[in-house]
Amino acid sequence: MPMRLIALLDTSVSSDNLGDEIIMDAVRHELLEALPDAYFTTVATHDYLGRIGRKILKQAEFGILGGANSVGSQMFRGANWKLSPIDLPAMQDKIVLMGVGWQDYHPAASRYARHVYNRVLSRKYTHSFRDSYSLGKGQQLGRKMSNTACPTMWRLDAAHCAAIPTTKAPSAVAALTYYRPDPENDRKLMTKICASYDKVYFWSQQAEDWDYLHSLGDFKVELIHPNVRAYTDLLESEDVDFIGSRLHGGIRAMQKGRRALIVIVDNRAAEIGRDTACPTVARDDHDRIAAWIAGSAAVQIRLPMEAIDAWRSQFA
Repeated sequence: MPMRLIALLDTSVSSDNLGDEIIMDAVRHELLEALPDAYFTTVATHDYLGRIGRKILKQAEFGILGGANSVGSQMFRGANWKLSPIDLPAMQDKIVLMGVGWQDYHPAASRYARHVYNRVLSRKYTHSFRDSYSLGKGQQLGRKMSNTACPTMWRLDAAHCAAIPTTKAPSAVAALTYYRPDPENDRKLMTKICASYDKVYFWSQQAEDWDYLHSLGDFKVELIHPNVRAYTDLLESEDVDFIGSRLHGGIRAMQKGRRALIVIVDNRAAEIGRDTACPTVARDDHDRIAAWIAGSAAVQIRLPMEAIDAWRSQFA
């Protein structure tokens, strides 16, 4: 039997956001179980394919695009998935979506975007989206679709969540999002965090987050080395809470059994929180943030396990 060659469309390549590494870590973990006999070769999504990328996709049985805000209304300006007309023949009817999101609250796909998706998205396999809003947008594309939540959450089952503390840790990890600035509310958030914990770390998921923090004032925080390994090591070795607007920074904390409160700044946290009961809060709801710091309810993530299992098993 020939080896199964699968192309992995890697959203962390050519990305300036460490959250994409957290997503791809989960994607790889899931795919190694769903397709244990496959040989995976990666290509980029945040940059155009090039000759080698097209060759990989042409040879692959199919390709899997994992997570992130990968689909949306446009395919040119501002699109997160970079595709040119020359790329399309290599991925004709080959791409399977895995827990992807619709980019922001964008309108329906443009005529050209629908043409591209119609060419490249597989008709054989079921595609999955990370939330109901994204699924609603994706259903216009005329393929089999489901809502599986984000792959980073697939292991946050009841047993895992039951072990997450509900009382305040001595230290906290704070995170902000520089490209969604709200100086007044972000300053209040950082002031509250620094007043509530003995020690505060800062997770810079993008390089500019650190500069944005300093633009808000002088806060006594310790910068975590700006890589996923250092952040994960901290979560595994110290008793900390996570509070901030970086969705996957918060999910990583929950993966490692830490309390997390994700401040909503865009459709990702809003829609995932609505679907799954992932702990989220409006950025101006300072009373609720203070109440959560003092003590929180048990985490009870609602996962669409039937859809997740169906997506996983379709490649057997």
